[in-house]
Amino acid sequence: MIEIYPFRGIRCNPAEVKPEEAVVRLEFMKRDFYNHWRGIGRYSVLRFYRPGDGRARKEIEDFLRKKILLREEKPSIYVYHQIFPLDGRLLVRKSFIAVMRLLDIDKGKVLPHEETFPGGKRFHLNLMEGLTYNIEQVLSLYSDPDGEIQNLLDRYCKGDPELSFRDPFGTDHLLWKVDDAETISRVQLSMRDKNIVIADGHHRYEASLAYREKYGRENPLSAPNFRQMAFTNVFDPGLVILPTHRTVRCRGKRKSRDILERLSPFFEIERVERDKLHLFSTRRERHLFGLYMGSEGSYILKLKDEKRLLPAIRCRGSENYKKLDVVILHAFILPEVLGVRGDDESQIDYIRETERALEVVDTGEYDVAFLLQPAPPWMVKEIAEAGEKMPHKSTDFYPKLTAGLLLFDISPDATLEME
Repeated sequence: MIEIYPFRGIRCNPAEVKPEEAVVRLEFMKRDFYNHWRGIGRYSVLRFYRPGDGRARKEIEDFLRKKILLREEKPSIYVYHQIFPLDGRLLVRKSFIAVMRLLDIDKGKVLPHEETFPGGKRFHLNLMEGLTYNIEQVLSLYSDPDGEIQNLLDRYCKGDPELSFRDPFGTDHLLWKVDDAETISRVQLSMRDKNIVIADGHHRYEASLAYREKYGRENPLSAPNFRQMAFTNVFDPGLVILPTHRTVRCRGKRKSRDILERLSPFFEIERVERDKLHLFSTRRERHLFGLYMGSEGSYILKLKDEKRLLPAIRCRGSENYKKLDVVILHAFILPEVLGVRGDDESQIDYIRETERALEVVDTGEYDVAFLLQPAPPWMVKEIAEAGEKMPHKSTDFYPKLTAGLLLFDISPDATLEME
């Protein structure tokens, strides 16, 4: 059973600090973006990203005393909209934020959809132990074909939001609180029997399970037994998955002729101009791949026959799993055509931007780039509910959630406050 609860969220005080100076979108905390954001100002949430360092919690408490951060007076759930431009359109992803009682992943109600790595879980566990706050949400999906939950919450979005700001990348973030007991009760009841699919935040969720085992108490309302989550309807029209392309170093530096000959029994191969690859993702066809080999050509690959290929895909999984484009790439094309193990991350990189994927081939850093179509949300849900996991970085839910939008106290002595 899924148990969600309102909580006294902690958020920045817009009278003291601009939200855009405190809140950070999660995708911009990696690689060179991390250094860019770290210097943005004295109130940035990145000040708290010091795993295992208890000084970060003291800094949060100091911000609370100085009213830089505010704690909600009443337990609430929160309606969260992200309005963002994509391909010439303006989309809205609607979520609601609440805390959820942690459930083990093997219980069948909380479902992962892709593999995780131990290093990521260790990082987030160390971060939680130093902070003793959730400063991020885990993005999760639920199924509500008629949109009943969101329709119920939409009535609270007519007035001014508690927080609103535009990030440097053009996304507007709006947050409303809902503290009406009847509305909260109806949402809780609607969510009880649903399955929850983790969309983004697998490492954070698994780290929360480890934190619960170390610090949870017999008291069922002990705060470490819960996790701050953002819930999005899988049928929400603003739920977008972007493709993550693969760039690969070929063992033995196979030439294009060899690669194309190995692909030709299974794929129709069309040579195209390099610029046409930028339009690849707009075709929205299954079993379609872009292939770029620099001076040796640009190609569109279209699978000829699923049934003929399936016996050549040497991995565990159901027939539906083996039909996933990302599985065809990792379990067949990479090992059988390029001689690269699908899990060999020393030879594979994951890049969202098409032009960037092509550039690293042009510079010789990688030998080939494979462009992928995005997986539709319903497919992610079906794979998770079948008990299977997609390969690492199979999905890129866009835009990412934020760090610092709401904080939830998970210190070992804290309890969930109930009215």
